[in-house]
Amino acid sequence: MDTFTLTLADNSVVSGIRNIPPQTSSRPKYCPLVVGLHGGCYTSQYFDATPDYTASLTSNSLAVPFVAIDRPGYKDSTPLTSIPEESSFPQEWGTKLHQFILPALWTEFGLPNACTCIVLHCHSLGANGALVAASLHATASTAPAYPWGGIVLSGFGSLLKDTGGHVPQPDPAPTHVNIPLHVKDSTLLLPGTADEQVYAQSERIDHAMPFEEISSLRKSWLPTWRDKWAANVTVPIMIALAERDHYWDATDEHLRDFTSCFPKSTRIDTSIIRAAPHNLELSYWSAGWYARSFGFAVECAASYALKQ
Repeated sequence: MDTFTLTLADNSVVSGIRNIPPQTSSRPKYCPLVVGLHGGCYTSQYFDATPDYTASLTSNSLAVPFVAIDRPGYKDSTPLTSIPEESSFPQEWGTKLHQFILPALWTEFGLPNACTCIVLHCHSLGANGALVAASLHATASTAPAYPWGGIVLSGFGSLLKDTGGHVPQPDPAPTHVNIPLHVKDSTLLLPGTADEQVYAQSERIDHAMPFEEISSLRKSWLPTWRDKWAANVTVPIMIALAERDHYWDATDEHLRDFTSCFPKSTRIDTSIIRAAPHNLELSYWSAGWYARSFGFAVECAASYALKQ
């Protein structure tokens, strides 16, 4: 995919990748702009790992535009400034996503390509900021600067295993942390669940993670997110739990608990993907998962357009 850099209204910068197919006659009448949000310790290149494991294949087949950003503090995207004591990393980056990033992506890629709305494709720690933004979008006192059609979530949930989210709290705390490549590949992309060509790209798509991003998961996100953010979300949501996820329990109980957090959502689709690892987009399930996600996005775009 092609790279891009945008200067936002607050004079910060967001970088990322894009795949904008020609507007063919077979393109959906109501077309979403699909926006990818990567997880911790990756970049936007997570969605374009190899020519065979990339969102661009589905984007091209459906003629649906796709962009993925480098979240704040990743690659060339401006890091968040200091987190106020009354706030948190997810709240700050979700607010930035809503106020500056998504409006800029809509202006740059959505409007020129005659898209109907934005649908977010979120993986892992890309999800919590998306849910903050969706809450702010739903409760905005004035018309938001972009139309929101839906959210796709994987690698994230409400019931965290004991293996997830535990980080030391050194004094002073580091600004960034790394997960060693061999640990990532042995836990997030389990041996035997992905092609060797993908493992060969581990170093290229790796990136240090802001320490506040992971330390906030147990400290501030999980205790508060249901009432503070999820309760306001109105857009359709598609949730997939990977059966062999290192961090989240892939159970029917978890799906029920997670979906119960979104009482105002107009549609919730759920599934457990059997035998799959945390990093769905890099695994043998990649093509199927992208097909489902883009298909859901097209449905969301049609529903959004025709409910107006």
